[in-house]
Amino acid sequence: MEENVTIEEMEKAKEAFYLGDIGNDNETGFKLLDKDEETINLIGKVLFNLTAQLGGMEMEFLTGEDIESLNRTSQFSFYHEQKERFEIVKGSEQDAAKDGEGTMMWYATQLEGLIAFNYYATKYKTVLLWDMAENPEPQHCLIVDKKIEV
Repeated sequence: MEENVTIEEMEKAKEAFYLGDIGNDNETGFKLLDKDEETINLIGKVLFNLTAQLGGMEMEFLTGEDIESLNRTSQFSFYHEQKERFEIVKGSEQDAAKDGEGTMMWYATQLEGLIAFNYYATKYKTVLLWDMAENPEPQHCLIVDKKIEV
């Protein structure tokens, strides 16, 4: 049942509702005003059509290329050699690449590190670390078990 919905039908479906005080401790919400079968069918048609359209829609917040360029600096992995300077934030130590066999990447913010972790974890064994070395200050670091051009 995929029928196109007109602007007029969407407006009529919206008009079937009241938005405002619904009587529960000054709570604002929706009340269905028109409860006839024709209006309910129209609301159903609008909802099903919109969810079908949204379901097929891909929204891309950042591209893979964007995420791959978020890091400040990178180098081949040395985690096991200097373990004491790192705390594991996400992932497990077993997933940390052997020294020289993976890539470590540093990020300016926790958000950048988390975005990168979620991206790379779909491709490689990945660990998000907190690097406590003060050069110039502690920051988030990611290890992936692949040598990425540095």
